[in-house]
Amino acid sequence: MTPGILHIIRLGQSRDKYDRLIADYQLTYNVPSGNSFYRTVRGDEELERFLSHHAVVPTGEVEHVLADLRERGNATITDVEIPLKETAPLGMIQDASDY
Repeated sequence: MTPGILHIIRLGQSRDKYDRLIADYQLTYNVPSGNSFYRTVRGDEELERFLSHHAVVPTGEVEHVLADLRERGNATITDVEIPLKETAPLGMIQDASDY
């Protein structure tokens, strides 16, 4: 499998049931075949879990990504390997323009 690129955009913030501000993110995974998959995640903890466990991004890089998101509102990670058969179980939706 050839690694893809994961783009993350901070969409904004909303309040949770405890009135805390929680960031919402959109993740877009682009693979060399030209297909794109996307999903949203809510909060830094959910984003960290996805990056660490599913995209298998090293801890140091996850920290760098979170810093970029706080500073600029977006981040890009190269060499991400998410098998295509795992995208749907991870809640990722194939971009309609790929059909």
